[in-house]
Amino acid sequence: MPRRIALDEPAFAEIGADAPEFELPEVADTDPVAILHTSATTGRAKGVVVDQRSFRAIALGWLAVSRPADDMVLVNCCPLYHGSMVVTLTYLAAGATAVLMPGFTPQRALAAIEAHRATHIWLVPQMLRFMLQAKALERTELGALREVMYGAAPMPREVYVAAAERLGCGFRQVYGMTEVGGPFVTLGPEEHPAPDAVGGIIPAGRVVPGMSVRAIDADGREVEPEAIGEIVVRGPGVMHGYLHNPDATAEITTADGWIRTGDLGRIDRAGRIHLVDRTKDLILRAGQNVYPSEIERALLQHPAVQDAAVVGMPDADYGEVPLAYVVAGADTGRAELQRHLAERLAPYKRPARIEFIEQVPRNPAGKIVKKLLRA
Repeated sequence: MPRRIALDEPAFAEIGADAPEFELPEVADTDPVAILHTSATTGRAKGVVVDQRSFRAIALGWLAVSRPADDMVLVNCCPLYHGSMVVTLTYLAAGATAVLMPGFTPQRALAAIEAHRATHIWLVPQMLRFMLQAKALERTELGALREVMYGAAPMPREVYVAAAERLGCGFRQVYGMTEVGGPFVTLGPEEHPAPDAVGGIIPAGRVVPGMSVRAIDADGREVEPEAIGEIVVRGPGVMHGYLHNPDATAEITTADGWIRTGDLGRIDRAGRIHLVDRTKDLILRAGQNVYPSEIERALLQHPAVQDAAVVGMPDADYGEVPLAYVVAGADTGRAELQRHLAERLAPYKRPARIEFIEQVPRNPAGKIVKKLLRA
């Protein structure tokens, strides 16, 4: 059984009792804290150097808006090679207890929540979907749970509605990027819509104090509020740079110092960021923008569809058309799914082809690895 030791207990002091005496080194703002790694959904993972200034800026901004209580217990279901580590260390700095998963399964996560009386869990929406489907959920004690923190992908409406009803706690969306020091935008429980009032996509949220966000067009000019553009970020939380890769650092950084997220989105007049899709995933069908995430959400609204991913494929007539990969029940056919989509999507947005697969490829962070599907 794991043993919990508080930092102010004598047992904690005894751990290092035999360690030699030494002086703490002087630490500069530009000294590295960690080398995190990108998710590698489109290519090879890059090492992201996060320095002291970056971590401090993100931690202070995040804690200012999340305001954790002293008795917080966080069960982290996500890997630690990216911004998930920043979230964990930020809450540890505020005195929280952090419980790490050696690997995610819904049963293991539910057992940890109950055993540690977790007040918070940190996961991706697909993990939450799996937990809601697990038989162990019915016999798991969740009375201490206050907040589900989710990120890496938008929350499907049906998962949010089911989770809100079953878990009875608050929800916090986390939008982050390893190159920006981790989590830099959040939508807290007080701003989440009521389950019966969810319309489209839940907003990603507002930028944390100390950081700045804008949406720009292809020429780098800031677009008007509500207009779709690429989300860019600037502030003390941004990375020191890619490890041994100055060319890639320059490529992702604008001339005036903003970091390109690669995400398309809009910023409403209240300052909330609404994500639309990845710039690299955008499908241009005869000059019309088709967003794969919109098709994926529509597919997931079918009760038999367990998972879905959409990519663009070359087409002689239209240049590019959507191709859908679907994980669904054995009795579900292509014609049925096309009828389902016809009720929800304009004709030019519907997939030209639907392929059934056993599993949508995802990385440990829960993001779809679309380069494998395109290949």
